[in-house]
Amino acid sequence: MAASRREVAALRTPGGPPSPSGGPPSHLGGGPSARQKPAASALERARSVVHQACEIFLKIGGDPPIDETTCKRVARDTATPYVFELETADIGKTAYWLFRWVNGKDEPGPFGPLVSATITA
Repeated sequence: MAASRREVAALRTPGGPPSPSGGPPSHLGGGPSARQKPAASALERARSVVHQACEIFLKIGGDPPIDETTCKRVARDTATPYVFELETADIGKTAYWLFRWVNGKDEPGPFGPLVSATITA
């Protein structure tokens, strides 16, 4: 008998739900903007079963954030790509991004790894 989608997702993610690994905003040229690339296919399939949205936090410049309290919550996104316009005054600074999934019960999961990128024109 074939496993349900929920069972398959559980097999792919031992120890709990996956954390976001959307990677750094990879497009910072052509005017200050950032794009969150789609998650890996296995992660995306698991997300579609148990997660409603991805919360996105951003800190520009300074030391890397220890947690989300020093970051600005810029979005709660339900589809990729996510596009965020950056200020031209921030060119040359480091942008730090934190991502986490939120389930259908509005319960946030753990944060994925901190992602950073230098803002370019």
